[in-house]
Amino acid sequence: MQLSNYFFLRNKSLVILLFLFFINVFAFHAQQIKPGMVDLRGVALLDKKMVDVSGEWQFYYGKHLSAEQMKQLDFADKLYIKVPFNWKNILVKGRKLPVWGMATYYLQIIVDHTHAPSIFQKSYGLTIGNITSAYKLWVNDQLVGSTGNATRSRNGFRPMYLPQTCCFTSTSDTLNVVLQVSNFFDVNYAGISENIYFGTKDKAENLQLRRNIISIFVLCAFVWLFLFQLSHCFAHSEEKSHIIIALLSIIFFMKMLLDGNILIFHFFPDLNFILCYRFWLLSFLSIPLIFRLTKLAFPLDMNHSVEKGIITLYLILGVLFLTADINFLLNHIFWVIYFSFACVLYLFYVLIKAVVNRRHYSIIHIVSFLVMGLTMLNDLVYVTNQLTIGYLSQIGVCFYVMMQSTVLSLKFARSHRRVLQLSEELENTNRNLEGIVVERTKALQEANVELSKVNKQKDFLISTITHDLMGSFNTLLIFTKSLSTDAELSEKHRNLMSMLYRASERGFLILDNVLAWARLQLSNKSEMTTISNLSGLVTENLQLYGEKLEAKAITIETAIDNSLLFQCNKNHLSTILRNLISNAIKFSKNGGRILISNSGENGFMRIVVHDEGIGMTDEVRKTIFDTEKKSKHEGTAGERGAGLGLVIVKALVENNHGCILCYSQPDEGTDFIVEFPRLTVELNR
Repeated sequence: MQLSNYFFLRNKSLVILLFLFFINVFAFHAQQIKPGMVDLRGVALLDKKMVDVSGEWQFYYGKHLSAEQMKQLDFADKLYIKVPFNWKNILVKGRKLPVWGMATYYLQIIVDHTHAPSIFQKSYGLTIGNITSAYKLWVNDQLVGSTGNATRSRNGFRPMYLPQTCCFTSTSDTLNVVLQVSNFFDVNYAGISENIYFGTKDKAENLQLRRNIISIFVLCAFVWLFLFQLSHCFAHSEEKSHIIIALLSIIFFMKMLLDGNILIFHFFPDLNFILCYRFWLLSFLSIPLIFRLTKLAFPLDMNHSVEKGIITLYLILGVLFLTADINFLLNHIFWVIYFSFACVLYLFYVLIKAVVNRRHYSIIHIVSFLVMGLTMLNDLVYVTNQLTIGYLSQIGVCFYVMMQSTVLSLKFARSHRRVLQLSEELENTNRNLEGIVVERTKALQEANVELSKVNKQKDFLISTITHDLMGSFNTLLIFTKSLSTDAELSEKHRNLMSMLYRASERGFLILDNVLAWARLQLSNKSEMTTISNLSGLVTENLQLYGEKLEAKAITIETAIDNSLLFQCNKNHLSTILRNLISNAIKFSKNGGRILISNSGENGFMRIVVHDEGIGMTDEVRKTIFDTEKKSKHEGTAGERGAGLGLVIVKALVENNHGCILCYSQPDEGTDFIVEFPRLTVELNR
């Protein structure tokens, strides 16, 4: 309700202008006339206002007669017909008149010249609106106005809509007004279709001027609304209401030029009337546009299927308006009018629902639609029986379009205020976040310093553990191996030393893997060097497993090309090789064979550790690098492991920018393939 009050306060001039317009339209003195005559002697209003001379005029069908001929008709032939009215189907001597043909209207107007000399000339004016045919206007046998070409037959006949004020002078106090009307165009209506007003010349011209001012104002308003909404279409392409309002504006601008007070025929009298009539019919397409505009405003209150059906039907009608036979259109135009009236009622029902449901801007929508609907209803009734004051829909539509344009402006103004509010809140939030970020950054920096200290302490601790434990394990391995072969010891003690040696060797491998994993997790970086003697590194690690190889009678074959260079952390590579060799020995059968080779393919250096052992199934192979699904498996001689070797190998390989693959089949052996990016520069040997 506040928005509605806001609009009317901001548009008081428009409301006042509309109010004055309606007062102007109704401000005529309706003079009661006798059949065929109106006596205006002693009527003081004649010098103040225009007089409505509608009523019973003398009528004769079939000929164009003069005033004298109308007076001399036999009493039996004198017929009086109401103006405005349709002569179609009027009973004359027992037969109904056809819609096509010609007729003469005659009215005698008596004015007051008693105090003026006989030579005194006084100027008068007759205002005639749109007549759906052609006519000639005579006053005292003087031709004072015409529209179209009112011929006596179809030959040369040309209809035209042309509201006009016909001015003339007279010294007589008796004015014989004759309207000679021809109709060979409209199949529904023939005769005088609007009220006729009489008054002094200055009052008639003043009335015409006021009507022209109103028409020019409305035309300019439609042009401004069209350009304004069209410009907004580009700025707010997501809002479809702008283009609809622009189309409504241009449609009713065209309609006003075809049936308003300022017609295009005033400027181009030779235009094809039939073509203009077809374009006038296109104004009915405003109904589906208003449907679409209402649907966009209140999507929950309008039935989607009804809207689609209405739009489709009117699109078909638009094609018919431009292509169908003109007589077919004239014969069926009333069905279009009645259907349009039903559509207006449905739209009013939708708006009532929107008001009941308290939708935003529904009050403005229903008020503007009610004004437009009443003026359209006036036009529909005017077309059907000429009981109203003429075409007013352009005023109502102008009011409606202005209201819709205002609603859109209010929506965007509201959205703009909301955007400004959110922008201010965002700025405040950003300022607060900046302070929070500074505090958090400072806290993170302090935490990083503490973490760096802790990492250094861990690195020192791991280095110390590595040095001390590795030294202890090396001593243990050397002495237990030496004692296991000492001839001075008994066989029982040598066996015990051999078992201790194997246990120490297994613990050493586990410790090596764990320490490698710990160093990797702490630093996550590897000091990479160019590996140019892979065969030496393989041989060095094979020596650690001499006894295991001898115990299982496993044959070791190597095919290493040291010219294939790559970069890797040497300690990491040793750990990788030890685990893969240990794994191959563990699952190899007695008397088996292990092949260690390398090759260069597609820019990579590939190391392959192949064994002819027991292999593994696909289910097992898919879990060997997964810490969550990792399971321990005994070797062919009952060997046991910690179950972390391959997991550590995968982490070390990826840390050195490589990848590891595994191919295996049960009882057919296993291939572990490690790939590292190959260096482009090779050593010359």
